[in-house]
Amino acid sequence: MVGSVAPSKKSSIAVWDALMLEGGGALGAYEWGVWEALESRGLDFSLITGVSIGAVNAAIVSSRGKEASTYLGRFWDGVSDPLADVPFLSRPLQQQYAVLKSLMFGNPAMFMPVWWSAPGRLFHAHGSLGLYDPAPLRKLVEKMVDFRALKESSRKLVVSAVDLQTGKLTLFDSRSQPILIDHVMASGALPPAFPPVRIGDRWYWDGGLVTNSPIRHIIDSLSATDRKRILLVELFPREHPLPKNLEEVLNILKDLSYMNRVDLAHERHQQAEEIRDFLSKAAPIGDRLVRTPEFSALAEHYAHAVQLFTVSHSAHAEDQGMRDADFSPRSLRKRREEGRHATLEAIARWEKEPGWAPFCCLH
Repeated sequence: MVGSVAPSKKSSIAVWDALMLEGGGALGAYEWGVWEALESRGLDFSLITGVSIGAVNAAIVSSRGKEASTYLGRFWDGVSDPLADVPFLSRPLQQQYAVLKSLMFGNPAMFMPVWWSAPGRLFHAHGSLGLYDPAPLRKLVEKMVDFRALKESSRKLVVSAVDLQTGKLTLFDSRSQPILIDHVMASGALPPAFPPVRIGDRWYWDGGLVTNSPIRHIIDSLSATDRKRILLVELFPREHPLPKNLEEVLNILKDLSYMNRVDLAHERHQQAEEIRDFLSKAAPIGDRLVRTPEFSALAEHYAHAVQLFTVSHSAHAEDQGMRDADFSPRSLRKRREEGRHATLEAIARWEKEPGWAPFCCLH
């Protein structure tokens, strides 16, 4: 039962099948708070998958064991930009300033504008393939993620990236190959901000270009169990107030461009289950059909229920369209606290209402 997987004692560990962490730049601090809450209540996962900044969070959690929260804190403290904080400004103006500061001058711990160090690289015929150099982020990730420990970790790590030349989504799985710094950086190489990352003889961009939540792929990768429990952390909200101007329209459009892909993946799985149910009912009629390898494979694949739970970041009236570029300490702390609060509230409800599933907790 669902209520039994959220123990109140920290020493009692319940293991779910998968934790999915979306990409969203600075909004990824929300996932920091989510993990702190999960860890404090003794909830763990056999598989952790991430896209873009979610891949960084996932790699830290997968490699750092019981110290995951500590290293997540070090990472997010490291990428926070004190120069982006102006305490006397209202939140909308503060966010506008922080975003503009990041776009124009970069973030010393994450990325620096190419035009400041080598302006000619932007306009050369064979120049830079990105507006920013992510070298600082690469160094920080190498410090925060224990890539050697990933090979022995009880938490399988999956990060996704898009093959630049084919447009196909590629999932890198720590159980089938070593996950290295290039895999994590490729997952967050969002054009045109960042250049593609080479892995082997292929070049990769941010996995969120295809899907910010590869639900279908993750379900397929899970071993057959009586119940597959997946927790999805959504960084782009589903619900919004009515827009009052074009800026708010563009803000909502950005959110929906990510959210709709989640819905489509979930809908495809529901349709597949309907097909399975139909074939099961037809079994007495078509005995030869049941004995075919194709039917057996389909029945086995969809024989087990999938419970998709979500904890979702909310839309704030004062948020700007580029809020994912706001790395000011004030904003990162706010996102972290929202993630903690939403997750603790969700766990409390699991304990009171065992049948409550799936859910979407909005704040």
